[in-house]
Order: sequence, then C-alpha cells, then structure tokens
Amino acid sequence: MSTLAGSRQLTELQVLLQKRFDTMLSALMPEFAEKAKASDALVLPDSDLFQLLYSTVLEQSARTPERELHKLKRRAENLSAFYKQIEQLGGVIKAVDVAEILGISRQAVNLRVKGNKLIAFKKNSDHVFPLFQFKEGGLLPHFETVMKALHSGIGPVARISFLTTPLHGKGKTPLDIMREDTSSEDIALMLRAAKQMGEQIAD
Repeated sequence: MSTLAGSRQLTELQVLLQKRFDTMLSALMPEFAEKAKASDALVLPDSDLFQLLYSTVLEQSARTPERELHKLKRRAENLSAFYKQIEQLGGVIKAVDVAEILGISRQAVNLRVKGNKLIAFKKNSDHVFPLFQFKEGGLLPHFETVMKALHSGIGPVARISFLTTPLHGKGKTPLDIMREDTSSEDIALMLRAAKQMGEQIAD
C-alpha cells in the first residue's frame, strides 16, 4: 500500500482521496499533450505547478470568465519563463552556500537579503539565490553598489530584469559590465540607469 510522508500508512479515506487525485490528474493530461507545455510544467516549483493545474481545471470547466483564465495562464507562463532564465544564468544556490562563498553566517546572509544587498526569491517555501551575482570568493564587482542604487521597493524579479537587460545605447547588460569589470564609463552608465529606475519607482 502507498505511504504518506514516507512512514505511516494511508487511511482508507486517504486512499480514496488519492485515487480521486489520480483520476483528476489523468483527466488533465490531454491538456499537456504539447511537449513544450509539459516541459514548462516540469520545471515549476510545486506551489506554482499546483496553480497551473488549478488554472487548467478552471479552463476545462466552462464556468470561469475568460479574463480570469487568461490571467492565471499568463502568470504560470511568466513564472516558467522566469525560472528558465535563472537556469540559463547558472541556476540558484541556497543560503548555506552563500554563507560559505561570502565567509559570513546564515544570519548575516538573511540581513543582506533584507537590506537588498543580495537577490533572493522563494522557491518551494525556501529562499534561493541566483548564482550569477557571485564570483569565486565573493560578489561581482560593484554588485552591492548597484543594489543600493535601486529603490528598496524593487523586487527580485525586477532587479534581475534590470541586470539582464542591455543598457540604452549599449549592447551590454549590467551583468555583463560587472562580470567584465569594464571601463569606468560603463560602470557610471550602469549606476545612473540603476538610480533612474529607483527614482521612477519612488515617484
């Protein structure tokens, strides 16, 4: 018989509930016939996958307004694209890994997150850190200065978007500039752009 939490046996009602879940999921499988859609669903964290499944169930029932369905599907697609982008940039690490790279305590890592000195976001109820912000032995050059220039109200997704979008008039992104530690002109342009973005949010 199946087990729950890896140790205790399922009760009779839990077994029946699990069978119902299996039936529901089987009914949703035709919605994931496209390879791309199934592939995108596989990379989502559990909580976001549940939201995707929920939106798919709603879509199957003809009772949900089209606007709500579009909103749910768009959110799931955006999340999938976001996680793909993070993987392409090197993936994520956990707080314990960050503490080791920076030579600080876990508590100090948390304080840096709260102070917007590091980029972190929640995945499966745990904070993870995009690896791209680090180099061997520490942070990328000028990283904390850029984070400070951005407004505190700018969230991790917007911060990542800023770092990975080419600057106006340049073919380079802020991330490229920090990785290459290029000319003072590029660095000044990057910091001005960060400050301008922060001022727009503040206004």
